[in-house]
Amino acid sequence: MFNSIKAQIYFMLGLLASALLVQIYLSYTNQDSFISGIDLTEQAVTKVGLVREVERGVLDLQRNVLIYKETANDSIINRFNTILQEIKQGLDTLDTMSSNDIDAIKYRDYIFRMKQHLKDYHDNFLAVIDGRRQREILFNQKLLVDLAELEQQVIAYNGLAAQNKNQLLNHLSQSRNIALLYLLSQDYENITLFNHHITQASQLVQPTQAEPLLKQLQIIKNDFAKLSQVTRGYVFLTNVVMTGSANEFLYLSQQLNKYVASQLSTTNEQVKATLTHAQLRNNIIAFIGILAAITCALYFVYRIITPIKSLTEIFRKLADAEDIKRIPNLKREDEIGELARAAHVFQKNNKNTISLLAQSNQLNQDLLKATEKAEQATEFKSIFLANMSHEIRTPINGISGLIDLCLATELTHRQRDFLDKAAYSTNLLMSLVNDILDFSKIEAGKLSIEYIQFSLEAIIDNLMANIAPRSYEKNLHLNCEIAPNLPRLFMGDPLRVNQILFNLCTNAVKFTSIGSITITVLFEAIPNNDKQIKLILSVSDTGVGLTEQQIDNIFNAFIQADGSISRKYGGTGLGLSIVKQLVKLMGGEISVNSTPDVGSSFCVELMLDVVDQTDILFDCSSLKPNSIVYLNEELPLLNQRYCDYLQSALLRADNLNAIDFTEHADIKFVLIDVQETDDIADIAQVLRRLENKTVSVCLLCENNQVSMLQGIQNDFQFSCLTVPILPSQLKKLFSDEITPLSSLSKPREQTFVFDSEIIVLLVDDNHINLIVASEMLKQLGVTVIMAENGQIALDIVQETKKIDLILMDIQMPVKDGYTATKELRQLGYNDLLICGLSANAMQIDHDKAIECGMNDYLTKPIVKEKLAALLIRYFTVNNRVFEH
Repeated sequence: MFNSIKAQIYFMLGLLASALLVQIYLSYTNQDSFISGIDLTEQAVTKVGLVREVERGVLDLQRNVLIYKETANDSIINRFNTILQEIKQGLDTLDTMSSNDIDAIKYRDYIFRMKQHLKDYHDNFLAVIDGRRQREILFNQKLLVDLAELEQQVIAYNGLAAQNKNQLLNHLSQSRNIALLYLLSQDYENITLFNHHITQASQLVQPTQAEPLLKQLQIIKNDFAKLSQVTRGYVFLTNVVMTGSANEFLYLSQQLNKYVASQLSTTNEQVKATLTHAQLRNNIIAFIGILAAITCALYFVYRIITPIKSLTEIFRKLADAEDIKRIPNLKREDEIGELARAAHVFQKNNKNTISLLAQSNQLNQDLLKATEKAEQATEFKSIFLANMSHEIRTPINGISGLIDLCLATELTHRQRDFLDKAAYSTNLLMSLVNDILDFSKIEAGKLSIEYIQFSLEAIIDNLMANIAPRSYEKNLHLNCEIAPNLPRLFMGDPLRVNQILFNLCTNAVKFTSIGSITITVLFEAIPNNDKQIKLILSVSDTGVGLTEQQIDNIFNAFIQADGSISRKYGGTGLGLSIVKQLVKLMGGEISVNSTPDVGSSFCVELMLDVVDQTDILFDCSSLKPNSIVYLNEELPLLNQRYCDYLQSALLRADNLNAIDFTEHADIKFVLIDVQETDDIADIAQVLRRLENKTVSVCLLCENNQVSMLQGIQNDFQFSCLTVPILPSQLKKLFSDEITPLSSLSKPREQTFVFDSEIIVLLVDDNHINLIVASEMLKQLGVTVIMAENGQIALDIVQETKKIDLILMDIQMPVKDGYTATKELRQLGYNDLLICGLSANAMQIDHDKAIECGMNDYLTKPIVKEKLAALLIRYFTVNNRVFEH
């Protein structure tokens, strides 16, 4: 029928799709009918509810009328009007909903008549209110007043005997009580009693003697007649007219309710009929669809699935190199026939395939051998890098050590300048070697991340000390913002965190000529996790900036922004590549935002474990409110983050006159910004005004202003902090741990002097390193013995017997440091202190040294501070000397 399986499938799918579309169309039609029926049902139910609400409203009206009849309370009038308005709204809603009904005329006639009754009911209620008010006026302002006036006249009248006067007053009192009872019960008998007492009172008065009294009695009788007439009128309205009107209204609402209920019943029958008809149509279409699906399925099984299954089995046998006698469906003109012919071709080429597989196996064996050679080459590369690390670092260590020794001697200014530049070049060379070796370790997968406890602020402090001199040389403003509530101790690799920050900061200094460099340390807490935080480190500058294309390539190895920058600024282009790899190894992320000629901002996010989240850098909760005065006129030197953190304790002002020390008795500290435009006299004047205050004064200034402040440090008591300011410095300041004079003194290096009886055996195969290390040890006061390899060291220990410490190089001829240490331990020298020396700085080298029996491990280059720290750990300091 069709020459293509595709056409056959499309045809069958077309039939199924047609049946499906018809079913969908009928479903939508049935759905519309059902929704329409539901809408009609809901509308009918709503009408029934509204009619019942109207009935309840009329009953409430009648109940409020009866209550008003008894109490005459004004709140009942308000309630009556509210209910009346609700009934009107309900009738209006019913009127609107009935506009499209079949019997709309009859329906709306009911509603019209109900509205007319409601209007009459309202008018009657207004008449009741008016009648009630007239009755109150007649009773209170006429009848009671006239009775009281008559009583006064009787009392004042002397023409009556005392007995008659008392009887007359008694009849008047009884008349008042009966009038009040009539108001309460509207009983006709009370009218008769009232008239009787008035008649009896009239008989006690002689007409010739008291004509005024008789006139007043007649007035009272007329007042009561009017009162009874008004009362009967409004009682008739409430009991007869309004009750009849309410009953007629209820009758109409019941008729309307029956009508709406009949509509609801009719609507339900229509919905049921529609659903039954829709279900019948759906069943017919579903049967046709199922029949079509079965037909298509049988067609697919016979024409497609069975032939494909047969061909699949044939291909499986061909894949297993089995012999095939007959291939069916070769004469078909569709895709099944093409597959059959392909199987026929596959059968012919099966032998060739077997031959190709044999050749492929041979190629795989050759590839395996090549892979083994590549792995061996990688291993040789690692060994070569380790050897190169040692061989390159060793002469650099010697050069660096000799320069340090020379700098410790008496030199001319020119000689010292030359040596300082040589030391700087040596450090650059060592940094270059470190970058290349680190990159090689990362590339070879040999770099591991430590997990130890460390202080991030200590890293920042050391970082500032390293980059500050170079930034000050270029007149760059160095900013550092650390979150004061940052946890104090973390777990991780402090060396690599320092390396990340150092590389980013040195890049910022290198590529920034004017402006500032800002180091920001923030963190984000992790919900429901008090053991870990997200640390956010950012380094921003106002340097040359980067384009989008440069940002895409900036983290690639050996690539800088472009060729011209490479020539202008130098460098290998490894720094940022190493940073990215280190961040990745630590499970973090790095990003960069930059604008050409505006600056760049590098942001590093690391997930670090914390030792204790409650142990923070600076806790200001103990500071009292308004206990710190901060004086600054221009841009504050204390960054805004610290100001916000100290907000409750901080009083800010632009001059001292703005602070009333009497009003703020809790002031304990005064911080004063020293601006570049301030002179020493202005500062001295402010300090003089604070001399009689019991406060601690601290001056905040730039590093280049310290020398100016030293001129007045003997005249006033104050401390000094130079920007950038760290949280720990604020903690010490507000804990009174910063002494006034020492904060301005120039830092001095400490040289420790140890007992000369301490004997140190120095073992190194490099003669220059021996000279450098021995001179440093002698400057520390200890006795030094030198050896050129491990065997000589072993002999000296056995001969001398009195060795306190061995500084043992690792790589040496004859006998290396590891072997010599193991033999010393085997000989019983277990208490002898042995410290390894090596240019290899990897953790695996440190672990290997400890494993072979060494007590400690120092990496080259060896500097005096490292040796002093080592000796302090194991020996007592005899003296310490401070050198400028």
